[in-house]
Amino acid sequence: MAAHPHLLKVARILLGWDQPTLAARAQVGLGLIPRLENGRSVKATSWLKVQRALEDGGVVFIEGQQDGLGPGVRLKQDLPTPFLPADSFDKVVPSDDESGE
Repeated sequence: MAAHPHLLKVARILLGWDQPTLAARAQVGLGLIPRLENGRSVKATSWLKVQRALEDGGVVFIEGQQDGLGPGVRLKQDLPTPFLPADSFDKVVPSDDESGE
């Protein structure tokens, strides 16, 4: 299954990669990544290189279901999330004494 262009961008963000990192891992030119993510036409071989690099990096693309749920992307179960370490929650979520309750 070829993933939707927006799902490729979501997958890249889930992995914590910027566009240059994805281009390097997919072995494609840097200019291809924004074109692909914006839904512009690219060669099928380049599209598949990018999708394969994302899958190798730790995401799974999910096909749409017959029950009305659309396609999606998720991290592999054993891959830790790169953008919110457990110790950062106390920095973003106020503790009980800071909430004013």
